Amino acid sequence: MNKELTRREIRQMAIQALFPLDFNQELTKQDAIMHAIELEYEQMIDEEKEHFVPTYLDLLVTGVCEHKTELDAIIQKYLRSGWTLMRLPKMDVTILRLALFEMLYVDNVP
Repeated sequence: MNKELTRREIRQMAIQALFPLDFNQELTKQDAIMHAIELEYEQMIDEEKEHFVPTYLDLLVTGVCEHKTELDAIIQKYLRSGWTLMRLPKMDVTILRLALFEMLYVDNVP
């Protein structure tokens, strides 16, 4: 990528990559990341497709995927009685997972 992306832009791409991973079991993490990049930043991908995945994006998507069960348990713990993750909007759950992952596992997030 030619341009330095902000963490906000990378988080948006992470959400765009993580959301379809919940619905499509055949989708690979790498395919989801590439699709998220191509949605808004296709012109930034160089022709050889080198350096096309920001390190922080890969960290977020991989981390949320690896810690999904733990993150879901934390979210579930704070839901009202009678509520489950299945009852929450999928986009909200995806955002909560990403936020929790950053708070728990990424040291340089204020």
